[in-house]
Amino acid sequence: MRRRQKHLARSAAMALTVVSLLLANATTAIANDNPRLALIGKPPPQSGAAAASPPVTQAPKAGEYTTLSFGVQGGCNFSLHTDIREFGEEDGGVSVEVNYSGSIDCTSDVYFEGEAYLLDRTPGFEAILDYSDTISGSGGGSSGSSFFIPSAYDGGDELETAFAADLYSDVIWTECNDRPGARILFCEGLGTTHLTIGVGSGKYQSKKKKACIRSSASPHTWTDNVTEKTGTVVAKPSVTVEWCYDAKTGSNAYARIVGEIAGRPLIPELGPPVVTPADAKPKPFQIKPGVTAHRLQFSLTYTFAVKYVREVGVGERGGKIVYEASTSCTVSVDLTFSGNVIANLSINPCRPWLPGGRAMLDVDRPRYRTGESTNYVVQGAPPNSPVRWSSSLNGNPVENQAFYGQYTDAGGNWSGAGDPWAANQTGEWIKKAYVGDFYDLIAFDVNTGSSPPSTGSKNLAVNGGFNLGFAPWQVMPQTNIAVYGPGVTGNEPYEGTQFAATNSTDGNGGIFQDVPVAINAGDTFCGSTQVATQGAGSGASGTFVIWGLDGSGGSEASYKAFTNLPGGNAWTQIQTCFTATRDHPAIRIQFYVTPNTPTLIVDNVDVHRSLAIDGGFNQGLASWQAMPQTNWFAYGPGVTGNDPYEGTKFMATNSADGNGGIYQDVALTVNAGDTFCGSAQVASQGTGSGASGTFVIWGLDGPGGSEASYKAFTNLPGGNAWTQLQTCFTATNTHAAIRIQFYVTPNGQTLVVDNVDVH
Repeated sequence: MRRRQKHLARSAAMALTVVSLLLANATTAIANDNPRLALIGKPPPQSGAAAASPPVTQAPKAGEYTTLSFGVQGGCNFSLHTDIREFGEEDGGVSVEVNYSGSIDCTSDVYFEGEAYLLDRTPGFEAILDYSDTISGSGGGSSGSSFFIPSAYDGGDELETAFAADLYSDVIWTECNDRPGARILFCEGLGTTHLTIGVGSGKYQSKKKKACIRSSASPHTWTDNVTEKTGTVVAKPSVTVEWCYDAKTGSNAYARIVGEIAGRPLIPELGPPVVTPADAKPKPFQIKPGVTAHRLQFSLTYTFAVKYVREVGVGERGGKIVYEASTSCTVSVDLTFSGNVIANLSINPCRPWLPGGRAMLDVDRPRYRTGESTNYVVQGAPPNSPVRWSSSLNGNPVENQAFYGQYTDAGGNWSGAGDPWAANQTGEWIKKAYVGDFYDLIAFDVNTGSSPPSTGSKNLAVNGGFNLGFAPWQVMPQTNIAVYGPGVTGNEPYEGTQFAATNSTDGNGGIFQDVPVAINAGDTFCGSTQVATQGAGSGASGTFVIWGLDGSGGSEASYKAFTNLPGGNAWTQIQTCFTATRDHPAIRIQFYVTPNTPTLIVDNVDVHRSLAIDGGFNQGLASWQAMPQTNWFAYGPGVTGNDPYEGTKFMATNSADGNGGIYQDVALTVNAGDTFCGSAQVASQGTGSGASGTFVIWGLDGPGGSEASYKAFTNLPGGNAWTQLQTCFTATNTHAAIRIQFYVTPNGQTLVVDNVDVH
């Protein structure tokens, strides 16, 4: 077989069509002219039995054959083969490569000369697209070629494979016959010994698809971006519209909204926006041919809490920012196409909090003790105007626009101190100041006690190493316990001389220790321990829990579950942090053991008060702050491909800024020589890797300025492969506060953080 390759070579089964020609006894001379090229280029016959064309179909699949065989007195059979390969393109177009060939099989008394053709049968584009090398001789042979049709070519939608030949014999040619599935394109020379014949497969679809002209509008961004009252943008939603214009038909082929209403949630820590189910993700909409105008409308609904409080650090707003919000807020998009142009694109933004707010009210601290006074500051308010006050304590109204004879000055400013807080005034206060037509809110906590927060270095777990035996630990029902030294169970103590061992047949079985300690709302306690499976085996499982016991609202807790611990001396560190949302008289340190599993061993239990408030992010992000150009969110399990290291939530953050990240400022007296150590669990969001950044503990301000210690990290694994970071900072000067900070590498993989502890 002779074959020309116009593009990529292909080896595949080909569809086959055969047409036979019959000979009668006669003799003639061999002609020298070749009319085949002109004849095959003519439009196909349109009438007569020999002109009938099979219906337009898809090209036969590889391996499928249609055979027509007839003629018993001699002559020639023709075979036509076609194979099509598709090449999809990004813009929706499809180019094709057509492998075509023709074969001839004649009796030995026939001399032939011919070639295979690929014909364009698309209306208005009838032409010879390609033809193969000419073959000649007697007996038989085949010739073919490959031809590439790009998606941009206007024709090429309907094709036909053909073979044309001049046949010479010593006998008279009497018939040209076709059968269903094949057709005679032309047959000239009947009644002579020289026949010129064209055989076609019938029209078939090429599967080529012309790419439409892709266009897009510039991203449309809300002109009224949503900002916090401090001026920080918390949402900058935008949409981009993309459409495809079919120049051939003069209509839009499709249009779509690229992405969603993007940006951080309008009020970050309240959770992701709730989207109306019918418009969860705007999908591409198809525009029927000939329709040049189309309108698309959809809306996204954001739902908010009624009240939102966020603490802002020392040096900015001293109190906690409060937002009042409506129950929902809807963003609507109205999009109209006309021809290949966007005639209208409008986005109706919404504001999540009540109008009229102005950032003008602040206090000097986010929390106070009984006996202390709060200093109030009003700035940037209407001048020479009365100041009226509304407030609530723990959600209960206390006063409503009360007036105490206070006025702003000519600059719109006022400041003053309240009375010392009494024991019956503890809890969360929200103060609202009305000045003229404006108002602002601020929140702060009042806790029992007059001493400042402890740096919390003392271990509250008594005999946490079990070196003094088991007391004062206690045992839950149906629980076995023992204290072992080295060389007994196949385990050595993690530290000291002994460790505890326990198992149970009860779902609440295990050991615990209650520690009386005054716990105020907002206090954080972090704990760590070393655990393993008794003996050389594995399989011990359970949960390490820190409880805030009793209190007016009942007990509350945070925990870290563990499973299938190794044995021997392969001790595993477990950590969790608990932040109280209300007052408690004691904490409980507890180990639950999974019933009827291998014995759990425990050593080196440490529980202490942490300076990092809500370092487990189980209450959201209210105690933390974000740097400019930083995205952050608190997630629970089953959302990002990560589960919390401990508790119910963790924090995720990324940034486009070199100073981006999150931080928390803690007001306390730091003296020269004081040391603060911190730890955190970090990973990459999702199942991938690559998150990088720095964990820093700062001593803020002071006579010599700020100073810090840090731990850098790179290429963190993802999923639940949490990595512990640690750093310690020793002050060389006095400071008024420390800052706990996580910097994230700009434009890098999202960082997830949990179990932050500083003490």
